[in-house]
Amino acid sequence: RTALLRAVSHDLRTPLTTAKLATSSLLADDIVLPDDQRTELLHLADQEIDRLIGIVENLLDAGRLQAGALTVDVVSVSLPQLAERIVSTAAEDHRTRITNAVRSDVPEVRCDLALLERVVANLVSNALTADHGNPIEIRAGDQPDGRVALDVVDHGPGLSADQREAAFRPFHRFEDRGSSAGIGLGLPICAGFCDAMGAELVLC
Repeated sequence: RTALLRAVSHDLRTPLTTAKLATSSLLADDIVLPDDQRTELLHLADQEIDRLIGIVENLLDAGRLQAGALTVDVVSVSLPQLAERIVSTAAEDHRTRITNAVRSDVPEVRCDLALLERVVANLVSNALTADHGNPIEIRAGDQPDGRVALDVVDHGPGLSADQREAAFRPFHRFEDRGSSAGIGLGLPICAGFCDAMGAELVLC
């Protein structure tokens, strides 16, 4: 509880304060803003609200996982189509860095579409944050044991064995990667989603 309160107090306050300042400036009667500044403030408010939504979703998901109340709806999923959705819904300034390299002949997988999409989107977001400026690839391929591996590949420095283990601890964040990644529940939740679908999440 202490770790949760400490993390939430910081990560909720920052986007709330920024969004409030942006909207207050837009609504102020005594300030006349040029159109480009109004547009910039609107984008800023929208971005910070998206951050808040992500934080709240993570908290709700963490609660469902802990309570064993996560519902899994298993369907057949096309990985090329899923990867294309991830690319198309990424922020415009990030979209050109992400490549859908999933071959069209990769077999469909049985999983929960919404959960898998959340997992891949989170991994792509982490890769974009950790690997500034370099391209990110989403790949997939058959494995000898009959499973399908879906990979998010970046070109960053990677993680040591100790760091990979720590990354799955709730509320853990690497100090050199800033605080924009939220309250540190992303990877533990992704691992929980994968486990619920009978899949495995591995960091390399």
